[in-house]
Amino acid sequence: MKNLLGFPRLFLWCYAVLFLSCLSACGGGGGDETVKSSQTAPTILATSVAMAAQDVDPATTLSVTFSRPMNPSSFNGSTFTLYGSGNQMIRGNVQYSASTVSFVPDRPLPEGMQITAKLKQSVADLAGVTLTADFVWSFTTGRVQDLQPPTVISTVGPIGALGVAVNTKIAAFFSEKMDPQSLIGENFSVMAGNIPVAGTVSFSGTSIIFTPTSMLAENTKYTITIRGAVRDLVGNKLAGNQANYPANSDYVWRFTTDRFKDLALPFVKGTEPAYNAQGAAQNRAISVSFSEAIDAMSLQQSTFIVKQGSTPIAGTLSYAGTTVLFQPASALLPNTKYEVTVSKNVTDLAGNMLSGNLGFLTPSDYVWTFTTGQETDTLAPSISAVFPANAALDVALDQAVNIVFSESMSPISLSTANFRLMQGANSVAGMVNYFGTTASFLANDGLVAGAVYTVVLSKNVSDLAGNWLDVKSDVVWSFTTK
Repeated sequence: MKNLLGFPRLFLWCYAVLFLSCLSACGGGGGDETVKSSQTAPTILATSVAMAAQDVDPATTLSVTFSRPMNPSSFNGSTFTLYGSGNQMIRGNVQYSASTVSFVPDRPLPEGMQITAKLKQSVADLAGVTLTADFVWSFTTGRVQDLQPPTVISTVGPIGALGVAVNTKIAAFFSEKMDPQSLIGENFSVMAGNIPVAGTVSFSGTSIIFTPTSMLAENTKYTITIRGAVRDLVGNKLAGNQANYPANSDYVWRFTTDRFKDLALPFVKGTEPAYNAQGAAQNRAISVSFSEAIDAMSLQQSTFIVKQGSTPIAGTLSYAGTTVLFQPASALLPNTKYEVTVSKNVTDLAGNMLSGNLGFLTPSDYVWTFTTGQETDTLAPSISAVFPANAALDVALDQAVNIVFSESMSPISLSTANFRLMQGANSVAGMVNYFGTTASFLANDGLVAGAVYTVVLSKNVSDLAGNWLDVKSDVVWSFTTK
């Protein structure tokens, strides 16, 4: 009986062990589903700007909402990025709240441009689970109403210059394209004393060129006036030098001739990329600096040619001061050799042809090559030095204000609207010149003794790849004259 009664107990004990083993092998029933659920990748529920959206407000903040709370530390400037055309990096702050991450640009997005946003796969939820892949989408910004007045960037002959050649043309370069119909008649005048000077007016890009009917008179002071009534293509009137920027006013300058003619051939002082450069960034504009001002009418697609092998590269030309920029229609190819030709038919404002690769005495083409690398330029430029320095005292009255940048800048972005000198609340009339990595502001009539001056450099100046200055607000500093 004892053995008979013990049998069921033994049987029940063995059955219990076998049942528990089965439970263990099966992973504890429904507990495995809980583990799997916690490992499901987070998903994106919504974006504040839809994929392929058009006419997006350039002042927008871009937001992305996730399916669950995320780890805030996984979001930064390298895991949430924005790029414009040509791989132009858009700088801004990344912010996270609840289940939403936002990208707040440092300044409005470029107008009329396709913007590409990217969230890297590495962004993670609170359990460390990442996205299944990078999330990339694009949209196009619209154009806001243009209310910024045009300004004059530079002139030929230079403001206040002495000894100007008698065979030169007279030119002015604007900060943007102008309405040609507004630059005719009394809105553009050249005077020798009280006598109007006869001539013809032509337009090219952002420049106006006055060709006198006959050579300028010797040892004579000329006054050129561009009336405040001239306007850009959307109707904004000129912010000249007869009132504080951005008030509408005339732009007036004077120069005095000598007795000589300009017979010197212009030449190329520098290029970007440099001659035979290797590893050039794919998204930078091509820049050529000349020894003197060039006749913008001679700068055409037929006289400034960029090729990859025998294939011409499409792009746009712009010109300011002594520098011409060629902006390719799309980013250049990586690890590719390009050839640039500036024709000998490019001339200065006295009609002298270009002195190219054959030397200073013979008109000839200037040809150089460079090779791109794998990278695009997304590095923001910075300011290396300023002179006079902040809080400087006893500054000479003929001192120019100089800013040295960390790299080559776009001269088109360096105008009297973006680089200003103030005395109190009044803008100082002057001219901005740029060469190499240095921009200079020179007051037309010099500085006033014992005065405090304030320099204002816009945060919107950019390098040749379109990267804005590495600041979040305008750069401002002051100095005092002796």
